[in-house]
Amino acid sequence: MLKKLLSAFLMIAVLSVPLAALGETVRLEPLHQYVPKITPVTGFGQVIMTEKQTGLCGVFSTDGEQLTPYLFPTLEKVNYGFFSGTDDEKGINNRALVHISGAVLTDQTYGAFVAYNQHWTAAYVLSEATKKQYEYKRGKQFFNIDRCDLYFFSDEPAPCQPVGSLSHDEFSSASVHGNFIAIKDQNGKITLYDNEFKAYDYPMEKTNSPVYGINEYTVVNLATGEAAADGFIAVKEQNRPDGLWLIGTRYNFKGDKVSFVTDAAGNEILQADYAISSISGDYALVTQNKLKGLYSLESGKLIVPCKFNNIMTSSVSTDAYVHNGYAAVENGNLRGYVDTRTGEISCEIKYDRKAVTTIGCSTFWKVEDGVYKLVAADGVETEVHVDSIYEKTRGNGYLLVAQKDKLYGVIDWHGNEILPFEHNKIITITDDSRAIIRTGTGMQIDRIIIEK
Repeated sequence: MLKKLLSAFLMIAVLSVPLAALGETVRLEPLHQYVPKITPVTGFGQVIMTEKQTGLCGVFSTDGEQLTPYLFPTLEKVNYGFFSGTDDEKGINNRALVHISGAVLTDQTYGAFVAYNQHWTAAYVLSEATKKQYEYKRGKQFFNIDRCDLYFFSDEPAPCQPVGSLSHDEFSSASVHGNFIAIKDQNGKITLYDNEFKAYDYPMEKTNSPVYGINEYTVVNLATGEAAADGFIAVKEQNRPDGLWLIGTRYNFKGDKVSFVTDAAGNEILQADYAISSISGDYALVTQNKLKGLYSLESGKLIVPCKFNNIMTSSVSTDAYVHNGYAAVENGNLRGYVDTRTGEISCEIKYDRKAVTTIGCSTFWKVEDGVYKLVAADGVETEVHVDSIYEKTRGNGYLLVAQKDKLYGVIDWHGNEILPFEHNKIITITDDSRAIIRTGTGMQIDRIIIEK
């Protein structure tokens, strides 16, 4: 009898342990409570928080560290560490450009900003326009760009005057090439400028045409004639948050073609026996025999073999490709996962991509009312009894926002309930999957702690 009771007790104990990845448990640690407003910064591990006493906004990391002082009643992300600050959302030209360091870089006289990289930013002076004919849209408002002031900032941005100002006729669009910027006017003419706004007589057919080309195996700035790097037989540019990178091809000592990447000064960052398509974060998308794989810049290894038609990317995570150690891959219309630590398929490629939704390391679909099938990247399939799984959940997919009986909660990739279904308003998981934002008596942010 005692043996049966002990056996039953052990069975209950085992069932009560969360399934999450062989003994992992998730707990939430409060960081900030009773905050008037918390907004995640898309694509970054940051949030914008409003101070209760002053009503001003500051930028915080998801670990709770304050990055930007409380400056304006409204802060909005621009990009590349730049924000737009205003104290009157109803006005048109009342915004200042703010750096994440807290430096206010411009007067509060602009209607919008576009950051092209960490150096170049366009500041727009706007006027009202119609829905049928406009040049800039903000929410449901439509504007024309009356003037574009162009700013070039150093690595440590400080307040400065624009390097150039362009009228409505002189500016239509722009793209950057390292420290150079190509401007297209309303007539379609494109002019290349340097960081002092000196114009070059360099013909460009479109604003994203490359400025860097090859002259006898040397990468040359085609506008200035200056050499940038050696040993290339082909080159293309990639602007990144940490600067301009050159993706190239050359011959190795065997006479075979290899791909490699350097910074703008010619310092080599990686070399690989694969064609490099693009680089996002610490990963390079590579191709061999028309099939795609994934290369890790950190390890210098191919972590997803070149065996797939597609490797999925995410726009709601701080990492485009790898989520909780896995990458979602596709062959034809079928989807599955590869464990990037082993390079092996961890979840069979058998799920119809047209019938499922994938968020990072989780894939799911509705079976019937109140029932969803949830497939984790490690291959575990779970039937989850919820009314819906939020298809716009941010982060790497390890945690998902779900709804049951019109109340919101959070489940993990194996269907375990992490946050009870008792919330009237939507819960937000930050893009870096390190924190949860929810509404109770005021908003609060909790750090996500996963323990093994």
